[in-house]
Amino acid sequence: MEEKVITRAEQEVKRGGKWRYPKGYQFSGRSGSGNNWALGYAGYNQEARDSFLDILRKQVETCDLLSGFLMISGLAGGTGSGLGVVVSEQVRDEFPHASLMHQTVWPYASGEVIVQDYNAVLTLSHLYKASD
Repeated sequence: MEEKVITRAEQEVKRGGKWRYPKGYQFSGRSGSGNNWALGYAGYNQEARDSFLDILRKQVETCDLLSGFLMISGLAGGTGSGLGVVVSEQVRDEFPHASLMHQTVWPYASGEVIVQDYNAVLTLSHLYKASD
């Protein structure tokens, strides 16, 4: 969600030259969730969720045959975990016949986010239901 993170990633991709992210296919906001799972899960309004789904629909329309999605998100913080669950649930609802797989980035055993264990448990309990 954090715009500065998305911008930095785009700049690194341009320097590498191997990947290309077309304009209009990135979704970012002004701030993240501050390691708060509940804020990531319930804090973003419906307009933000609709914007994300519009971007996803545009990508799906370019496919000849949609077989599934691979979701990549983190478990420790609030945005990757809480918002990642919301996105996964929306993808599942919007495209019920597509496979939905998740690749998660696990937190360090003694990471910098004090609530990372709680965030991970909450995320995994939801991803279990949304994944194939």
